[in-house]
Amino acid sequence: MLDYLAQLVRHGRIDPVEYYVSDRHRAVYVENAKVACTAIKAAMFPDAAAKGLSQTAFHEALRGHAHHRLPTIAYNYLVFTFVRHPEARLQSCYRDKVQRNAHEDGPSILHRRFHRGLFATLGGVDIRADGLPFERFAEAVARIPDRVSDRHFASQSRAVEAVQRAENSFVGQLETLRRDWAEIQAMTGLPDLAIANRSAAEGGTTATSPVARSVIARRYARDFKVLGYAYE
Repeated sequence: MLDYLAQLVRHGRIDPVEYYVSDRHRAVYVENAKVACTAIKAAMFPDAAAKGLSQTAFHEALRGHAHHRLPTIAYNYLVFTFVRHPEARLQSCYRDKVQRNAHEDGPSILHRRFHRGLFATLGGVDIRADGLPFERFAEAVARIPDRVSDRHFASQSRAVEAVQRAENSFVGQLETLRRDWAEIQAMTGLPDLAIANRSAAEGGTTATSPVARSVIARRYARDFKVLGYAYE
């Protein structure tokens, strides 16, 4: 809990934006969780990916490449991120962090005491409850401000705005991942992406109730505007 509070004091949010720098490819990835982030990191840092670590251990092993500000040496690098439809991303978070109670490398991050407390106090739900409906999860997320939101459901616009501050920037979409990644490869020489987890293979959304759709539209109103997505 103290780590979260320290981040809140230092950066204004418990889970600040992270810049992953590859000097070899003169590229900087601004992480956006639940949008093929494992696959992208594996392409940028193949030596770490080749070790066969669990997903949690892999991400922890790359902390040395992460920065909370764009390093001066990387100002001329390509700075990029990827986004996806806000509803599809929240559904992915729900499937991976709420429904999947048994993880190969430990419990869901949302089951940690700090996040359990936020969901209980602000969202009015027990995040570990069996059968927690997506609609109730979405309503709880809508009550949790971005500054204390975990990266898996925090607004994506924060990553986009971080990228757009760079001189040389690119924002891709999960829905056009292969095409957009090819453009990044042309600029950086990064290798092909491997589908490292389910997020990279997921497409649009599944059926959602009108209530949940309304809640998501309000919670992620800035994302819909900045990212250019719309409900159809």
